[in-house]
Amino acid sequence: MESKTINNSKGLAANPNATDKALDYVQKLREKLKDESDRGSVLIATANLESALKSRIERMLAPAINDDDTLLDINSPLGDLIVKIELAYRLGLISDQLCSALHKIRRLRNKFAHDEGGLSMGENSPKDSVDDLWSRFPFLSEGQEVNLSSKNKFVEVCSLVVFHLRHEEEFKVTRIKAKDKEWLFAQKKN
Repeated sequence: MESKTINNSKGLAANPNATDKALDYVQKLREKLKDESDRGSVLIATANLESALKSRIERMLAPAINDDDTLLDINSPLGDLIVKIELAYRLGLISDQLCSALHKIRRLRNKFAHDEGGLSMGENSPKDSVDDLWSRFPFLSEGQEVNLSSKNKFVEVCSLVVFHLRHEEEFKVTRIKAKDKEWLFAQKKN
């Protein structure tokens, strides 16, 4: 069997199995979210983003002294999603665009997590947040008419970010400059 390499935006070669692995993970996530309520979709997608972000941060840290590494776990010093986002940004692991998008997702997650009245993606505040998120990722819709529900837009955005974070794990994690654009924010070239 012939071996191929795939280059990411930084020109690092990776095994094509890394891409397949990340794509499989995202496809399973999409399937899981398809039949979820709006609230369930937001909570599950954000939990997957948080897990991928945690993994990216852990790759940059020195190993724990013992096997009980709880530094980034819930109820630990760095366990909150807001802290993980800021830490990843300050360490140069994510761009300012991704940092801002992750905070928008986190705020939306908080609205759904603490709502007792059956908040829906079709309502103004969540819909506006999702539309804003969608507009930050021209890669998803450039050159095509998009007629997706707010829930499906949210799922697509989260799937792209999860793919990015998980796929990039297969490469040597490097620090990026704050103003660098990650590939997922780039405009498609004609």
